[in-house]
Amino acid sequence: MNAKNIILAILMVLSFAACSSDIEGLDDNMTNTSANNGETSISVRMTTDGISTKSNGQSGLAINNFVIAVFEAASGQRIGYADNNSNVSGGAVTEVKVVDIDTKEGLVNVVVVANAGIDQFKNIYTYEEFGNQIVRDNLNDLVKVGTTTQSLSKDGKNKVDIKLSQLTARVKVDLKYETTGVIADDEVAISFIATNYSYNAATASTILNPENNAENLVGQDFSKNSVNASSFYYDTYRMNNPELSVTTSLSVTVKGAVVKEGETKVTVTFTCGSDVLRCLENGKVYTQVITVKINFNISRPTDVTLEYEVAPVREIENEITFG
Repeated sequence: MNAKNIILAILMVLSFAACSSDIEGLDDNMTNTSANNGETSISVRMTTDGISTKSNGQSGLAINNFVIAVFEAASGQRIGYADNNSNVSGGAVTEVKVVDIDTKEGLVNVVVVANAGIDQFKNIYTYEEFGNQIVRDNLNDLVKVGTTTQSLSKDGKNKVDIKLSQLTARVKVDLKYETTGVIADDEVAISFIATNYSYNAATASTILNPENNAENLVGQDFSKNSVNASSFYYDTYRMNNPELSVTTSLSVTVKGAVVKEGETKVTVTFTCGSDVLRCLENGKVYTQVITVKINFNISRPTDVTLEYEVAPVREIENEITFG
């Protein structure tokens, strides 16, 4: 073969290689070759402003890291991905915007996971496997998840809004007292606090559809000592059969003299109306109120009778701040 033919052959090979290279910016790890090859991009706005923002500060809103994954709806293959592992929101911002995530046109499922770390998601390439990823032992991180299904166009002006929900549930407990009988308020001093409590909590959850994973719906036993407060809370991932017992300390003083004091262990039943609450669902706050009713004898104010009551649980859905 002469030199001219050799040069032509080399040019043909180089031309073919250039034509067959990956489309720049698309997910290089995409496994579905039947997806539409029209390049496009999306801008994602994630928000964490729930139905209440009355927390002390806004630590419950913080987005410390996030993963955004785009999956083709028909095949379930990943066709777009972005992440950020830094302190994205500074701990007090209710929304984060990420622009120009390269993907492909067509009907897609977009999943956002915040505060779960990013390493376990980088090499997950199908919607099913992504949703089945399990987060463990990070209840204090307040992992948040949001999903949406949307049709993307070729023009690259695709905007996606996703509202994040807590992947955890929160149980809040308040201790209160009520008094009856004829006693001047300035003659009575009452202290009613929790000294310790024991409970069960789930420490693991799948990212999507945690209700379908029975293994992670079983709670482990925990206890908390030296609480010494009239209110407290704890978090759990979605869990069946919640249990809670609280040791309370009561002190009643009349005219400077202690007339009643002692500790009582209260078993808290999770009821909603007349029904037993079988499951603590992710994204919800469950408020339990323990009330001691203190009755003063009219003729003998130092003669005090007590009655303890646990009110039906009050349920608030998706209170993102857990305030």
